[in-house]
Amino acid sequence: ENLKCKTKNCRNVSAPDRTVCHTCKNLIYRYGVTTPERRKLLKEQNNSCGLCKNKIKFTGDTDQSGACLDHCHSTGKVRGILCGTCNTWLGYYENKKIDPGTLRDYIGGEG
Repeated sequence: ENLKCKTKNCRNVSAPDRTVCHTCKNLIYRYGVTTPERRKLLKEQNNSCGLCKNKIKFTGDTDQSGACLDHCHSTGKVRGILCGTCNTWLGYYENKKIDPGTLRDYIGGEG
């Protein structure tokens, strides 16, 4: 029988042999936040992506309507919530170490 997650205000269920749900366990381990804290961040952003401002929600999807916890790849610090599209783009941008000036020049040259 599944049990309610022991994380305060979490509505998820956990397996019988665990005290916290799988989502909280991963969020705490990777980012130091819980499922309720993640929901609070999204609410503080008016349920919108921090970059493109599209409405999003936590669905588990990584498309434009799915919400993702964004973090700095260097420090691991949580920055906010992004849609799956912006999160993927930003991760690629950071990992490839693309210079913002080069990107700005390239985009500006297309007009």
